[in-house]
Amino acid sequence: MMKRLVLACIIILLLSPVFAGDLVIEPGPVSISIAGSALPLVSFEPGYALLPQFMMQGELCFHVGSLWGGSILAQAGLALPSLSAPELYRYKGFEYYGGGIGFFIRHFSESQWLFEYIFKAFANFAWQPETLMMYFFITAVPEITVTPRALSLRGFFMQGALEVPLHFHENFFSFGIGISARILITPFSRIRQL
Repeated sequence: MMKRLVLACIIILLLSPVFAGDLVIEPGPVSISIAGSALPLVSFEPGYALLPQFMMQGELCFHVGSLWGGSILAQAGLALPSLSAPELYRYKGFEYYGGGIGFFIRHFSESQWLFEYIFKAFANFAWQPETLMMYFFITAVPEITVTPRALSLRGFFMQGALEVPLHFHENFFSFGIGISARILITPFSRIRQL
């Protein structure tokens, strides 16, 4: 009987901010996030056509700061080969693994949404399986993250993000726009009144 009461108290404690209209949960000073995204890319090099590619990636982040702060990031991804141009050339697919840093600012409005503005920079190690070529490249990613208040539990946030990755390879460039899903886990979150 006691276990059921304790479980009921924990559930009420976790869900009470969801039903309280004038309360908001702020992420704590330390948090971890896991994200995944799939997005179209456009690759090009000077003098050649823009060719579409498709990319999938995953990301693990360690954030320090509540309303603003920095992040240490790790990512891995796969870009599929591009479609062929009329001149019968294409960009090869590549796998990549990278580490980076990021800076963020969180904005709490009186609406049902929490906004986060992020800029991330990565140094990546890439491998092209078709040619067995390995190389390094740099990525810059501006991102806007949105957290619905209804999906915020104490210590756990479901987020969606709009990101624009810019990849600077040695002999070509890629850019895209995509949507990612993220889970933010923050054990020291706070509840505050709007």
